[in-house]
Amino acid sequence: MKLWFGDNYGKRRIIADCNTPEEVSQAIDKFIAESNKKKPPGARPFKRYYTRVYEENGLVKYDVSSYTEFFYWEGSIDAYRNNSSNSSRSNKHCD
Repeated sequence: MKLWFGDNYGKRRIIADCNTPEEVSQAIDKFIAESNKKKPPGARPFKRYYTRVYEENGLVKYDVSSYTEFFYWEGSIDAYRNNSSNSSRSNKHCD
């Protein structure tokens, strides 16, 4: 199932194929790490302080501490809700 990154211009691009919430979390961490490596010297790296998860327009939306950038997954919100091993940094907020 596709995982998209939605930037602050409202554009989305596919960044990974993920079958489980664990794979989504790993793909998001990898994307953030790679993005931070591309920043110019002295630029503040992005840090993921929390994760909120919502269902929006048939997709699972991941809010990872950014006001304007989000991740969207084709998977089921139920897969996230039923997963007992989600990261401790996630507050498991599901609407």
